[in-house]
Amino acid sequence: MPQEGDYTFKVTSFATQAGKEAARMTVHVGDEQIKTVDVTAKRAAAQTDTMRIHLKKGPTRLAAEFVNDFYDPNNPDPKSETAI
Repeated sequence: MPQEGDYTFKVTSFATQAGKEAARMTVHVGDEQIKTVDVTAKRAAAQTDTMRIHLKKGPTRLAAEFVNDFYDPNNPDPKSETAI
């Protein structure tokens, strides 16, 4: 960051749901988890989540990851939205 202060970040995302839960995304700054959101938007109309955080001057690592990937190795259709 160029200087210490409050910064606003916007994360735009979409997901293809599989299984019974909505996709869940966690946003991190450095090693700190900032926010977890359900991603219910589809590709055609992505959602934007906004967060405001205080950061110190200097290099900062920002990351977003999906934390509840769905995988059903016993389902003959890997794109199925039905969990066994």
